[in-house]
Amino acid sequence: MSNTPPPVHSDRSTSPPNEPGASWPQYIIFAILLIFVAVILQLTSTPAPTKIKPTSQPTSNPTSEPSIDELLLLPKTQPSTAPTHLLPRDPNRTQVEISSLADQQTGWLQIRQQSAFGKTSTAQGHYADQNEFRIDTVNVEAFTIDLATLPVLKGRMMILHIDGQDMTLTTERQSFIHFRRTAAGIWEQESKQ
Repeated sequence: MSNTPPPVHSDRSTSPPNEPGASWPQYIIFAILLIFVAVILQLTSTPAPTKIKPTSQPTSNPTSEPSIDELLLLPKTQPSTAPTHLLPRDPNRTQVEISSLADQQTGWLQIRQQSAFGKTSTAQGHYADQNEFRIDTVNVEAFTIDLATLPVLKGRMMILHIDGQDMTLTTERQSFIHFRRTAAGIWEQESKQ
């Protein structure tokens, strides 16, 4: 007989994963991956919508209160009934559309005089960047910018683009800046208040 030692078997951590002696960390990693996939699948799957059938007949009287069953059939969100020009959006953008000066105006841009009465007047304003404004008007003779509602840097130069006309002015300590269109069609700042 020979004196050669018996062959040494490798430990479990070095055996291939397909063999029965695969290491425990490999099994743990595989189990964690399976759990992760199951959780992701459950989070991304959505249940099928269910329909609710009313148990009572809807009333034909439109002034009566709806039953709880009728309320369940209503969509969760109702569209707003407010006019679109009154809905708040980006505070740096505003749009005013009026038929008369008595109409409600919201935002930092206010129409003060129409060019032609009885016709719709619009003013769209965008406070683009630090002290830069872009304003487009239709049928507007005079308007006001309310600086108190914007992050305007007081005492700095303002750049205005009004109906394609460029102008610069200093904001000083004004809260409101008033503009009027001249007979020649040029926008000018009215006297400071």
